[in-house]
Amino acid sequence: MVTQGMIDLETLGTSYDSVVLTIGAAKFNPFNTTEPHSKLYLKLDTSDQVDIGRVIDDGTLKWWGTQSEEVRNDTFSEHDRVEVGEALDVLTEWFSDVSKIWCQGPSFDFPILQNLYQECMSLLHKILKEFLQFPYLVLST
Repeated sequence: MVTQGMIDLETLGTSYDSVVLTIGAAKFNPFNTTEPHSKLYLKLDTSDQVDIGRVIDDGTLKWWGTQSEEVRNDTFSEHDRVEVGEALDVLTEWFSDVSKIWCQGPSFDFPILQNLYQECMSLLHKILKEFLQFPYLVLST
């Protein structure tokens, strides 16, 4: 069976380093009429992203203000938000059996998601590097 995936990001900007609000995803087979399955909806912590320098665009915030109250309430509520690293772990696992990924053009979802992965890996590398520089005590028995 062919399994392909569609992803959709909701963000606070249009640049590659924008804060990501949500990641939506669904798996499907483009060669038959079965319904999409294995749907995923992740609401990412935004404060962590701002702390690492991701961008919030005023024009995009203004655009969000024109959306329905229901959409804004769901997208911006703090309920069920997950840390970025946890969300990327879940998404990586979700991608494990996907042969092709679809999204909104090559200049939006992919670059933003790629940059988010890169920044998280860079941050992890920095933390590990600092951790490994600390002297540590080895206890022997």
